[in-house]
Amino acid sequence: MKKGLRRTLFIGMATLSVLAVGILSQSKDASAKSYPTVQYNRTMTSDGTERNVITTGSNALYNKAGTLRGARKIATTTTMRYLGNSDNSRNYFRAYRVARTSRGSIYYKVVSFDQKYRGWIYGGRSALEFGGGIQSTQTTRPTSLTGDEATKTYQFASPGTTNVTWQYPSWTQYKAGKVIGSTASYATDDLTIDRAVTKTREGSKFYYVRSAQHPSINGWIYSKAVKRKTGAYDVNKQVQVTFKNPATNTTVATTQWTNPLSSSKQNDDVTTAFSTDVHNVNSALMRAIPSGYTYDVTNPSNVATLQKVLVGQSIVLNVKPTTGVNQFSLTDAVVYNNPTTVEPNQSTVSSVRRAYQSQILGSLSLPYSYDASVANNTPGILRDLGNGRTFTVGSETYTVKVSFSNANVANVQLIRGTVRTPELSFTIANNVTILSKEQKELAETAVKAGYNHEISSVQIWSTMTEKQIKEALEDGKSGFKVTAKDTSSNNKEYVLTYSVEVTETAETPKVKLTLTNVTPT
Repeated sequence: MKKGLRRTLFIGMATLSVLAVGILSQSKDASAKSYPTVQYNRTMTSDGTERNVITTGSNALYNKAGTLRGARKIATTTTMRYLGNSDNSRNYFRAYRVARTSRGSIYYKVVSFDQKYRGWIYGGRSALEFGGGIQSTQTTRPTSLTGDEATKTYQFASPGTTNVTWQYPSWTQYKAGKVIGSTASYATDDLTIDRAVTKTREGSKFYYVRSAQHPSINGWIYSKAVKRKTGAYDVNKQVQVTFKNPATNTTVATTQWTNPLSSSKQNDDVTTAFSTDVHNVNSALMRAIPSGYTYDVTNPSNVATLQKVLVGQSIVLNVKPTTGVNQFSLTDAVVYNNPTTVEPNQSTVSSVRRAYQSQILGSLSLPYSYDASVANNTPGILRDLGNGRTFTVGSETYTVKVSFSNANVANVQLIRGTVRTPELSFTIANNVTILSKEQKELAETAVKAGYNHEISSVQIWSTMTEKQIKEALEDGKSGFKVTAKDTSSNNKEYVLTYSVEVTETAETPKVKLTLTNVTPT
């Protein structure tokens, strides 16, 4: 019996030995297959905004590629599924490294936007797209601006540290930083809204705002953190104007144009008056365009907009940037059928421009380039472009007028008609007693000098109506006053009061200045 027992034990031990050897052999083979090698591990170089991802929950997060020896789980599939379904932008991930194993698996190293989770996750079989445990995402979606948002002026609603401007809408990009820590110092800044987005997860709206006073604070801000500027826009008196650069779709300035008529009301047609200011580089409207930009005269959108302008309207006018060298092209010349109205007939415009080129510009090469800093170059530019010269189109005469905008851009106006110089005469009312010849000469010299100074910027065109000429020359004004010093009488000063009477003739306007009162000071 003992012999049989020993035999049984021997066979049993032998069997165990064989099994053990087989198990160890199988374990060794299995170990070699379980741990692949890394073929490459690279930093991703594409734009960071294109590497934003959400987690699908199908794969866990590891400290290294999950199939490598020593891989340790950082976050379970349950956690990754929760983060992927989150409604908080802080739980987005940014992929920044990519690795491929010898088995052809792609792994990405990712970090959550709040930096609480960082590690490697399976990303599918192709490095050309995200797969497996992550998928590409858009953290925001574009949102159209309303009419008010696009054209009105805004200010910070509650200046302070609660809502400030960001480089991107808060938490929609990895490491998106604040532009400023507080808006308290910018409480009165005029803000314009350039564009808007909605955060994909939260659904909150953000504006990209620009400050007219402090461009350095421009950035993204929560939409409810700004408010309409009160009293910025009177729909019964004003036109809201937004100047935009269409090349970049950015707002460069906003302003309000005010109807000069006291009887102004909403929907009044102000096309003529508004267009006149648009084409006057010295008007308040055009001075609102910041340095570095100029109004784009030939832009089709601008041409269409100026066909009809109403009080209370919000409009957009396109501008273009200026550079160190400005250029003038023939299409930049604006044709007027009278001193205040742009020629609407495009056939006439083309004919006038061709005549201007052949009779005035001659052999001047177009486009005509000139230094944008015109301070020392103005006389040459005025000469080259024909300022003050006239040319003919059929039976019509046109005069060239060249002026410069605040961006040092030459603005050429081709105006139908010629400039007329008023003829001045002087008389004394019967009730005024002149004590000496010297005082009479003084009165005449003083009024002519004063009057010429008063109307020095007025140009009388042959196309102007009698009413327009009389208004320009202040016909009927009876309180025109100048102060004169009588050097023949101990430099005694007098206030001289005159009346103005304008008579329109075929040749030239005649202005009669009448001395009506002399008062010692």
